[in-house]
Amino acid sequence: MADSYVTKSQADRMRKTGMEWEAALFFELYYALVEKLNQVEAREILKMAMYLGREKQTDILRELVNDHTPLGLAKLWNLLYGTDLNSKRIFALQDDLFIIQGTGCAAFELFKRWGMPETEIRLIADSFCVSDYGQAKSFNPEIRFRHNSRLMSGDPVCEWHYSLGTNSIPRRRERIESNEARVDLVPRTLASRMLKTGIEAQGALFLATYQILCEKMTTEDARELLKMSLYQAGRRLGEEFRNLVNEEDVLGVAKAWSLMYGVDLEGERVVHLSRNLLLLKGGGCPAFEMWKRWGISTDEMKFLAPAYCAGDLGFVDGFSSKVTLTHTSRLLEGDKSCMYKFEFLGKSVERNK
Repeated sequence: MADSYVTKSQADRMRKTGMEWEAALFFELYYALVEKLNQVEAREILKMAMYLGREKQTDILRELVNDHTPLGLAKLWNLLYGTDLNSKRIFALQDDLFIIQGTGCAAFELFKRWGMPETEIRLIADSFCVSDYGQAKSFNPEIRFRHNSRLMSGDPVCEWHYSLGTNSIPRRRERIESNEARVDLVPRTLASRMLKTGIEAQGALFLATYQILCEKMTTEDARELLKMSLYQAGRRLGEEFRNLVNEEDVLGVAKAWSLMYGVDLEGERVVHLSRNLLLLKGGGCPAFEMWKRWGISTDEMKFLAPAYCAGDLGFVDGFSSKVTLTHTSRLLEGDKSCMYKFEFLGKSVERNK
């Protein structure tokens, strides 16, 4: 049981982790682009990147379901986000209509925590939330989508409305088979998929932004802007997790990594763990997998690897000034796996037993 399930709070944290990485990158890119260009251009670039990124991501994920009606999209949400298809938040769930409310938004909460004024959040809302239109368009071009309300626009809830044809009247709902979690436990495969969904979205935003910026500046400048943005995003997240974990040594980083990503510290991915040293094997790289599907060349992935992986370095720097991280191998650079080496500064390193 312990091997196949995680607690619901852990699963919720993993889903939030993925969403926060995407939102954090958006936040830092926005301010970097405002400084380099201006507010209007920054919003337009990110609006295009969010739409294109989610469109490409969904072009792959739509293969997970055979039904491409609004009901099929709801089933995809169930797979990607753990959405309970029998929830009272869903006001319509049928072949031609899917309406659902959300009372929380990880991006909205992060933007507020990091000091973005609500007046500015309303200005960038269209740029961030346009990804929902990209998802609907890629899933089925015939689906009509609109936001009935949005937290970022000052509304009390977010409400998504998907329809086919002109129908907008919900019929009597029948109970549907759903990936709903138990009261306290969630299948580990579902929790991992929820995390992966957000990390994929971050990787999609990264690549789409890079491709757009390459039309406005050199590839080196575009990569550097993304590298600094992702580093700063990671650093801010690391500072937040430092407040959740009391230890600032390697064991503290390990606990933070476990909380964020659901890493089993007793599992086979942990090659070595002590207060001075953590050797951790990655469980895959969603960005690497997606970029391959999109036809990104090996050389271009190697070129982008230092910029994309800068988020990890920023996280560790933000979490503790006493710990360093080295990527000893990376999928994006052609290695067979990602390997992370966390070392505690100023201490002798214990040897692996």
